[in-house]
Amino acid sequence: MKKSTLTIIVVLAIVILAAVTCPSKEDHKEKILEISKASLRSTDNNKNSEQEALEDLAVIIADPFISAYLDSKLEVSKYLVFSVATVETSEGRKTVSFGAFSFVYSTLNKEKLSNFLNSGEL
Repeated sequence: MKKSTLTIIVVLAIVILAAVTCPSKEDHKEKILEISKASLRSTDNNKNSEQEALEDLAVIIADPFISAYLDSKLEVSKYLVFSVATVETSEGRKTVSFGAFSFVYSTLNKEKLSNFLNSGEL
């Protein structure tokens, strides 16, 4: 087999693998929900059981609202080998995550998400 033929086969295999494993809207939503839960929890290791219980309660209360918001506002565009998720804000569409090979990388962090949960702005 020629070297160029082997190269073409390898490139095609990678493209097919990327297309098959391109993350869905649900994958992007799960990643954002994971970050939202983390933003509701304190990073303080010295918290007492009452603080932990309040954080758990906050997650339980906020999770359905965030999930419903994402169901209605999250839009995922697939580009064969990768996907991009955006949400509509008062400032226009904002990119919140990218995905490829079954992996989703969020552009949100705890601070941005906390700001969004408090003010509605990313």
